[in-house]
Amino acid sequence: MRKLGKIFLITIMLLGICTVTAFADMGSKPRVQIDIKNPPQEKYYLDLLYYTEYYDRYGNIDADDDYDDKMLALLTGYDDSGWVPAIASGTSLPMWGSLEPDENGRHIFGYFGVPDEFKIIIVTESGQIKVSDVIKRKTMEVDLTLDYNDMSHTLKPVWTAYIAQFAITFSVTIAVEFIVLAIFFMAKKANLKPFLHMNIITQLLLTAFMSTGFIYGGTIIAYMWFPVIELVIFIFEMWYSKKYFIGENDLMKLAYAFVANTASAMLTFFSLETIMDIMFKVIR
Repeated sequence: MRKLGKIFLITIMLLGICTVTAFADMGSKPRVQIDIKNPPQEKYYLDLLYYTEYYDRYGNIDADDDYDDKMLALLTGYDDSGWVPAIASGTSLPMWGSLEPDENGRHIFGYFGVPDEFKIIIVTESGQIKVSDVIKRKTMEVDLTLDYNDMSHTLKPVWTAYIAQFAITFSVTIAVEFIVLAIFFMAKKANLKPFLHMNIITQLLLTAFMSTGFIYGGTIIAYMWFPVIELVIFIFEMWYSKKYFIGENDLMKLAYAFVANTASAMLTFFSLETIMDIMFKVIR
């Protein structure tokens, strides 16, 4: 018991480190990146249109943003049966982004106000207005190319994002849980095979449920599903560790499963934004 007590002191420190790291980056946030093909040969603004019936909105334009008044008026005055511009007219939740392209010619919008469904609107200095068809986000981050000539768009395949998501979250989980395995003096050769099997199963389950939740319910549903699926994973890992791992006793194996799953779940949930950012850099 004294040995187990020392182990718990060490793992509490580990959980503390995970928590500090986690709260430095408070979770995944929606993001849309747009590359323009055949862009206008004049100055233009690009915004996301979303459907809303609410008029109490966050202002997404900073006071120091130097936008052309006439071009901005084309956006703020646009309202097509409830479809309004997110940056120019505001959103129900805050969102950051710019109406103008960045130094790479890209348009990037992020934070909780990014809609699950949106259109893209472009207004030019000469007064032209073009609007795309409805685009639905099927991943936390969307990377698309828009052809200004006909306002058609091309999305990166969803499955590549999910493969990358699994690869990264699996690697993070393996690293964290193996450290805990070593702390509990269970990093034995006989435990490596069941350790890998257990984490492959749980990470496939996590990726499948989170992805499905996002596709059919959007960002909020994905967040709501996370603790539910983590509870299932927690119970499974407790059972699996007790049955297949070699340890000093059953209590030690259960303690390992509890600490390892808690640490990896906390780190995964709170660092999802960093994981997603790395993921999309990999697949771009």
